[in-house]
Amino acid sequence: NFANYLYHHIFATLGCSPLRLCYEGLEEAIQAFIEWWFRKNKHIDYPTAGFVTAIHEKWKPIQWSDDYLSDSEFIPRYQKWWQRAGQVWGNDFRNSNIADVGEDNHGFEYIQLISGDIFALDYAERLGLFEFQKIVNLKITEYQQDRVNLNQNQVHANEMKLKILSEFK
Repeated sequence: NFANYLYHHIFATLGCSPLRLCYEGLEEAIQAFIEWWFRKNKHIDYPTAGFVTAIHEKWKPIQWSDDYLSDSEFIPRYQKWWQRAGQVWGNDFRNSNIADVGEDNHGFEYIQLISGDIFALDYAERLGLFEFQKIVNLKITEYQQDRVNLNQNQVHANEMKLKILSEFK
């Protein structure tokens, strides 16, 4: 299953551009290339050339294991950030304030707060987790205050409706 391999992240890790092509044997060539990369101790001078050779020569995996894909080098950058945020901030704080981390179809890696605010992962990483936590706290406080104000306005509007209705009785 092609989706299981997170090819975009794998090839970005190896310094290759993700290729959007498909032919019979592509999955096997990719698996064989990843095996070869591991046998080379994760060091290849020209990974793109190696990958193109694997496709062209229709390499076949010898001892493929899905465990290769569990290697930390294949974890997307936003997922690594999520894990670090949990370690530094604590999972409770992270889980209650960060709605999502991910990557859109254009390669934009983002962090979305429960308030709806979206930040570029690059921006958060430049600030560092401690500084970014200050922004998270500020945005969440603003969000919570907006919700309190909205609730107060709804209560006031309901009181006004009741007052108007009682006048008509």
